[in-house]
Amino acid sequence: MSLRPGAAALPWLALAALLGIAGLCYAPSLSGGFLFDDFPNLAALAQVAGRGSEAFWTFVASGHSGPTGRPLALLSFALQAGAWPGDPRAFHLVNLLLHLACGALLALLGWRIARRWWPADAVAAAWVATLAAGAWLLHPLNVSTTAYVVQRMAQLAALFTVLALLAWCHGRERATRGPGAWRGYAIAVVGLGAFGLCGLLSKETGVLILVYALVLEHWVLRDEASPPRWSALRLALVSAPLLGFVVAVAWRFEAMTASKFAVRDFGVWERLLSQPRMLCEYLSLIVAPLPHRLTLFNDHVAVSRGWFDPATTLPAVLAIAALCWAAFRLRRSQPPLAFAIAWFLGGHLLESTALPLELYFEHRNYLPMWGPLLAAVHYARLGIAALPTARVRAGLRVAGGVVLALFALITWTEASAWGDPLARSASWAAEHPDSPRAVGTHLSLLKRAGRIAPAVEGYARAVERFPDHPGFLLDWFQLGCLVPTAPRPDADALAERLGRAAFDYSAIAVLLQMVEAFERDGRCGGIAAGEVALELDALLANPRYAAERDKLLTLRGRLRASQGDARGALVDYAAAQALRPSLDTGVLRVQAAASLGDLTEVRLALDEARALAAREPIRGRLFAARLERWEKQLRAAEAAR
Repeated sequence: MSLRPGAAALPWLALAALLGIAGLCYAPSLSGGFLFDDFPNLAALAQVAGRGSEAFWTFVASGHSGPTGRPLALLSFALQAGAWPGDPRAFHLVNLLLHLACGALLALLGWRIARRWWPADAVAAAWVATLAAGAWLLHPLNVSTTAYVVQRMAQLAALFTVLALLAWCHGRERATRGPGAWRGYAIAVVGLGAFGLCGLLSKETGVLILVYALVLEHWVLRDEASPPRWSALRLALVSAPLLGFVVAVAWRFEAMTASKFAVRDFGVWERLLSQPRMLCEYLSLIVAPLPHRLTLFNDHVAVSRGWFDPATTLPAVLAIAALCWAAFRLRRSQPPLAFAIAWFLGGHLLESTALPLELYFEHRNYLPMWGPLLAAVHYARLGIAALPTARVRAGLRVAGGVVLALFALITWTEASAWGDPLARSASWAAEHPDSPRAVGTHLSLLKRAGRIAPAVEGYARAVERFPDHPGFLLDWFQLGCLVPTAPRPDADALAERLGRAAFDYSAIAVLLQMVEAFERDGRCGGIAAGEVALELDALLANPRYAAERDKLLTLRGRLRASQGDARGALVDYAAAQALRPSLDTGVLRVQAAASLGDLTEVRLALDEARALAAREPIRGRLFAARLERWEKQLRAAEAAR
């Protein structure tokens, strides 16, 4: 088959153009601000800039978003601490660059896969890989990941996952070449191990690297000759660790999830029953990402309480079961389709199964959606190649270009909306009036923008509309931190209501922000520390908040410490540790004991903190220097006694 000079380079030139177009489409989002989860996850950056390495590494080790603490993602934020909170553009720019890097790497991975589907036409394989990467880069469903600062965690996990899979595929291929095959094994082992660890330390979805590797092995590479002892390597490096992870989670599932399910309005069975509906919704959004269907907030999504409640539950379960069957049944006859199904479902095994997470988030599709896009482009090109006339083929190529153009247009529109957070939050609140989170985010942004009068009016309406969400009351109360004279709920009346309110995690988040204000500035506008303590006491007395009692005790201890009451803080930290031992609270307990000069209590707290650090080797190492310094100081004090 003869090719025009330079034909082989055209797909890669097109990829460069698509990367540029994606950058232009996302450019309006760079002017956006911080939203929702950005604040609780990144607020401590204010304590990092210009305060030395200890403050830097303390922030890196402070993560609470998942079991690993996600220190690598927090490291990326800590490196930008100087831009917090006044320069959100810097954070958005890094997210955009990560998105473009992921797109370029997916093109390389797609090329490695598509070569198996187009063995006689390398240029066609390159075009499939490029256009699939372009569709992914421009797909509107990815806006809520790329333009949402804190979702850098998902982006980094995806980036390291793709790097690990590229290393695995390259190592596998090189290991078949005979002399120097050991280099191939080294690339596969080091690549999967190192990048896998980086992905896991960015977000827990990094563990799915093992799932994706098995998908490649069994759905793409299964008919190719394996290097000697490759099956043993795959068992040791992929299958066994994955099986061990599954067994460990299953063994400790109840202990790990009981407290989380206690604050949800669904149990494990209801979540499992709901997820097929969510997966079907995700697939429909991949096909038809219409602007009105895209949203950051999905707390209004209905839980499946039974097979026909809602009525779409059983059909969705049957649809996902059929896809699972097809993924195995079609591995030989239609490998691209089977791969797409396996990649998509495999990518959702962690967040769309039994774990006590919220039911639905668009960002969960960031990497899983690429498999269906790659297969769709493959079949589109296959169909075009089979057409009899050049005119019809050209027409269908134009249609494909129109689809990419529509993706780009919708993405640009969505990115433009994200570039004006206040306007975007207003449209979300209008489109989803039954979503407390959408309404609450808009009111919070009104508050931060200094639009106090409309914020007060909005909070008054929200409190009436959502009586079971005390977060609105506390968010309204927090107005006093920004504008001391602003109308706000009476502290005593608020405490009385919080004492009987339904669980609302945003209430804890708002109290955290107020406590951090006292720690940082010594005050919180016109709100007294005693008023915040009153609200904390009310939630501590509320049985619906029993599962989060340790966090509330730690917050009260931090508030007391900020007011110079180290003894009271020590009591709260000890009570929190008795409920649920935590390395972070353990370190706070050592600090409080040290400030009192109580050597016996310091020894007790320090031994406890060191034991907790030993159970968390990664985060423990980040605290190691501080714990060792305290240990030396304690020994010196004990020797001088």
